[in-house]
Amino acid sequence: MTEEEWVGSQSPVAMLHHLNADGYDRKPLLYTAAVCRRRPELLTDTLHHFLELVEAAINGEVTNDALDRNQESAEDESYSLAEHGPLGTRAHYSAIWDVVCCIWITASVEYDPAHTVPPDELGFEKRENAHLVRDIFGNPFHPVAFSPEWRTSTAVAIAQQMYESRDFSAMPILADALQDAGCDDADILDHCRDEKGTHVRGCWVVDLVMGKE
Repeated sequence: MTEEEWVGSQSPVAMLHHLNADGYDRKPLLYTAAVCRRRPELLTDTLHHFLELVEAAINGEVTNDALDRNQESAEDESYSLAEHGPLGTRAHYSAIWDVVCCIWITASVEYDPAHTVPPDELGFEKRENAHLVRDIFGNPFHPVAFSPEWRTSTAVAIAQQMYESRDFSAMPILADALQDAGCDDADILDHCRDEKGTHVRGCWVVDLVMGKE
């Protein structure tokens, strides 16, 4: 995948495959949580429980074995709903099925065509989830060297508050705080100030400010 393909890609599976992302790593787990949380009203009890386990794994509160033990039930439920759920929901359940199965590791399937998903619904889902990948992983072709001097108490406090609340409306304020600390990296500042950007827990800039891997 070239940088141009990365920037323009509407395929989150291909992007994650390019990153060689292990399904148990923190960033892929954050992506899984973000996909599930995009439409929380569609989470069944089984899928909500799986989301809780994913977020507990991110926090180091449960082992990967706990995810494994609950994966099959979440996989079966999301697959069934992707095939038989109401129109307008099937592409989303297909995307959940993809992340539950960590399908990008082999990149052999994406939003399984066996699912009767309308093309317009499918395209929208891919675009939205590709935005999530870019927000969480950043651009692998433009790695950022983050200076410790930019990690001021003000910047860390803003980042921490957004991470904990999942409210990222203060991203432009974070950009101001970083700039005040001497940050002149255009990729960082532009990402914070992008009014059309998607930001979720795991946002690569917020993670850098907080010193998370």
